[in-house]
Amino acid sequence: MAHITTYSEKKLNPDIRGTWYSNYDGNNFPSLTLAPWHIAGIVWYLDSIGWSGTKAKGLTHLYGGGGGSTKDEYAWTELANIFGSRSDTIEYGMDYSVVPPVPKIYAIPNDAEAYAAGYAVAGNYTRFSVFTDEFCDGGSVIPPNAYYKVMRQFYRGFMDRLGNPIPANHNVFGGYMGWQNSITPGKFNMNIGGYESAPLDPYFVNGLKSQAGARKKIVHNYQTGAKDTSQDFDFFAYGLQNSLNLPTMCYNGMNEPDESHVALSYMNEMQRKMMAGIEKTIAFMSTWSESVTLPTDTPGRMSPWVLERPDSGEGDYFALKDHHVTPTWTISFVSFMSHVVANGWMLWDGDRYAMSKDAKVLTRNAFLESFDATEKRYSWKSPAGRPMPNRPVETTAPKHPFRPTSVQDIAIDNLTMVQIMEEFRAAGAHPMHLDYTTTYRDKPGTAMVTENVGAVSGTLGKHVITRHKRNNYGQITVLQLADKKKGLCIGAEIGDRWWIYYFNGYRSPLQFTEEEGAERIIATLPSGRTVDLKLRNGRTSHFLYR
Repeated sequence: MAHITTYSEKKLNPDIRGTWYSNYDGNNFPSLTLAPWHIAGIVWYLDSIGWSGTKAKGLTHLYGGGGGSTKDEYAWTELANIFGSRSDTIEYGMDYSVVPPVPKIYAIPNDAEAYAAGYAVAGNYTRFSVFTDEFCDGGSVIPPNAYYKVMRQFYRGFMDRLGNPIPANHNVFGGYMGWQNSITPGKFNMNIGGYESAPLDPYFVNGLKSQAGARKKIVHNYQTGAKDTSQDFDFFAYGLQNSLNLPTMCYNGMNEPDESHVALSYMNEMQRKMMAGIEKTIAFMSTWSESVTLPTDTPGRMSPWVLERPDSGEGDYFALKDHHVTPTWTISFVSFMSHVVANGWMLWDGDRYAMSKDAKVLTRNAFLESFDATEKRYSWKSPAGRPMPNRPVETTAPKHPFRPTSVQDIAIDNLTMVQIMEEFRAAGAHPMHLDYTTTYRDKPGTAMVTENVGAVSGTLGKHVITRHKRNNYGQITVLQLADKKKGLCIGAEIGDRWWIYYFNGYRSPLQFTEEEGAERIIATLPSGRTVDLKLRNGRTSHFLYR
């Protein structure tokens, strides 16, 4: 077997460090220009380089605007408080504060009011802006049973103001909350069989076989255990695919008790959206994780983040309570794969500002000051009993982040991989699933195991990865890999050049050597040539190219 050995490997950028703040202003982050349809957006921009310097890194959108961004580069998520008059009412849930309980009554806009709100809000955006809604969250909610009724009229007004562009020509993505945009459960294992995952359940398999199958949602009868998959996901039942795009995986935790399926379930959901007839999707991530199943994700139920203040004295620090940081491996996989399969990513967070690296400008803000009546989200710790330093009041000036933000450097640095991938795609070499051989030990001291892992055939051929206008129906490789707990190996080649990406979410990132269980991967390119990727550890993005 002939092996190609003259290749380069994407190394971890030395400016990616375990600091509290982002470092993409470092010298090792090159300036990039992505294809126009790619989206890469953040909340914070570094004061050291401003928004213009941030754009030069390949970023396209800034949440909340400001910093010199234009409407085209603007991103926002509107809450239900944009609705002024609400002339209709609807029942949802029960009020148990009274005896006997009575239905809760919500005020909602009628069709004309919803249309008018959409038309008015659209004046703040262009078709290039990234726009989502969160009408069912916040202090002024639209209850879930009224969401689609309201949003259908809201977006009719919104699109009329934009000039009725087709979904391919705008970045309006509709509902931000997970239950509004996830066709499948947030992960394979969230609703099917509890935490006994079943990626090859007919619901998932049929969802990649046809457009009709891709549109089906799963409805559980928790009393009988029955699953109904005959109904279209609400987005399609209302025909919204003809006017809107849809995001992927908002408000779904990346730190579940079993993290292993996160990567492939993200990929499955994005592919399923494409097969269902949605024009665009982007992955929504956050530098911190909020889980829908783990109580430990509640602020205050975990060890605090330590923000050192050596300017005050040795050993002095603020202890800040917050959700934990999203695993770097998750950010790495999703940020790259969302550009391979879909249209890119947005990194969200609750505050929007120019970020300073100076901890002395940690400000007093509503988030830090709130937690409960007796305890703030931060506390001051000084072994010598020194007083808490003064903190500036919240202003429009640059601020120090109150939660770690460094993992966004991973997503930004991965844009270099996206650029290489896009060079191949522009030349007609689209990403493909690659067959590969893996050799590994299950545990130290056990015998070596060698397995051949192949892709599954679909209507466009064995290797084609589904993405917009390349719907390889029946291509269920991602489900087969999840079922067998194997790594994803993809790539492309043109002439003597090629790139390969390998990621295995089911093995440990600490397996570096053969004895520890690191995999030796030999990948087969579409031409039949093989590449020895050598030893590869788990939960790590391995990108090689020639």
